[in-house]
Amino acid sequence: MSIYLTVDTIEKFKAAAQAEGSRYQTMISNVLDTYTLQYLQ
Repeated sequence: MSIYLTVDTIEKFKAAAQAEGSRYQTMISNVLDTYTLQYLQ
C-alpha cells in the first residue's frame, strides 16, 4: 500500500521523529491511527 505525502510533510515528520529518537514512519502511522479512532468511527 502507498500514500502520497508532500516532501514538506515528510521532512517535518523526520525532524520530529529525530528529536524524539523514533522513526518517522511509525510517527506518521500513529498520527493516522489516532485520527482514525477519533474522527472516522
